[in-house]
Amino acid sequence: PLSNMNRNKALLDALMGTNRNTSKKNKADGEPEFKKDDYCKFFLVGYCPGKTLGREIESMRAEFDPKSVIAPCNKLHSIGVREEFKSHKDYQKYKRRYE
Repeated sequence: PLSNMNRNKALLDALMGTNRNTSKKNKADGEPEFKKDDYCKFFLVGYCPGKTLGREIESMRAEFDPKSVIAPCNKLHSIGVREEFKSHKDYQKYKRRYE
């Protein structure tokens, strides 16, 4: 039961962001969610190679193989936060910064 609840919470966090229960007024007053260091900037602007390729390469790597250039990404990949990022008034400025 508890593990199901944690999985559901993780799914909601991925889809809507960790501040999904914050009111729109409080969101408007504070710093945008996407600026936090917890979120993967590569994912926000398009594609995070570490999310899929990094984990795949790491799982196939033998103990004696050198580390891969593409490391697994441990940051958050939230579709909801990406949508917030795309609709932000300074989207182009941040997109150039994060690319």
